[in-house]
Amino acid sequence: MTAMLAPDEAPPSLTKVNGLEVIEVEFADTPLSTPDRPVRFKQLELARSAQMLHTELERTTRERDRLTKSLNEEWKPRALAAERQLNNIQRALAPVR
Repeated sequence: MTAMLAPDEAPPSLTKVNGLEVIEVEFADTPLSTPDRPVRFKQLELARSAQMLHTELERTTRERDRLTKSLNEEWKPRALAAERQLNNIQRALAPVR
């Protein structure tokens, strides 16, 4: 989270968050705030951080899904074939034991 000293007034913004134009920036007190020294979170920065995290989560989820599909399509048949080969070798060597 971004913490900063509270300015006298919020800067003008032409930013959009979730497709909506930001017309005002509000500040929220942080746990560091005291009556003599207000320290506040800038809500727009929190919204941007949340949006960035959400976008990164979606990207990571898509990548995980792609890798899972690849694993099932490519590696699972290979693993099953290797298990069959191992079982054949174990059966062949069983009488030797």
